[in-house]
Amino acid sequence: GFLHRYSHTRQTPEMAPLLKACPNYAIWDDHDFGPNDSDGSWVHADWSREAFKTFWSNPSYGLPESPRCVSTAFRFVDMEFFLLDNRTYRVNHQNKTNTPQVLGQAQIDWLIQALQKSRAPYKFVCIGGQVLNDAAVYENVSQFPSEREEILRRLAEEDIRGVVFLSGDRHTTELSEMELSNGRMVYDLTVSPLTSGPGHAREEKNSLRVDGTYVEQRNYAKLSFEGPRKDRSCTIEVKDTFGKTLWTRILRK
Repeated sequence: GFLHRYSHTRQTPEMAPLLKACPNYAIWDDHDFGPNDSDGSWVHADWSREAFKTFWSNPSYGLPESPRCVSTAFRFVDMEFFLLDNRTYRVNHQNKTNTPQVLGQAQIDWLIQALQKSRAPYKFVCIGGQVLNDAAVYENVSQFPSEREEILRRLAEEDIRGVVFLSGDRHTTELSEMELSNGRMVYDLTVSPLTSGPGHAREEKNSLRVDGTYVEQRNYAKLSFEGPRKDRSCTIEVKDTFGKTLWTRILRK
């Protein structure tokens, strides 16, 4: 069950130094929430939520208008991170009689309002599935075009700078970038897998992929920041399991 999985993982000796070194916050995806590709119909969502809250010390759980979700936000120095729940209110994109959705309107409204209010030089939006990748495959947000279009449109209309989506799920790594209608840049850094088997999506038609950033092996990313708040740079380094740098990119806003 849920508790056994979490307990077993926490007993992995290699994880202990990381868990001790700094706060560890988390979002969930389908296998943390329920079965493969699970959505809001999962009957044991309450069990998965309680187990998740027991093992992850996130700053809070739930939003004013979406109390059942596990979304939250936190600040690291002067950067802000917004942790989204892409399962609790999800309606599968293949559903014909309900409106497919990933986040739901209340969570989208909260996100846009929080991003607009933020003065952080970079605003990191953490979500299980890819947002920018325009290949409508698997569980990419491109499978939910109305929500994706609304989020990107409102980012432009509110003139929100420094937005970087942090995503996973795909068992591959890549950086996607998009220029919004107002000229601002938005990014989606997809990093996976850390310990599971690598996937194969090199030929996938993601027209927004940054050349030279696709990785098909176990890896992780390191983000570094330099400069004053109004002239902050963000450097991404993707490294393999031995710490060797596979690629580096500096983001621009």
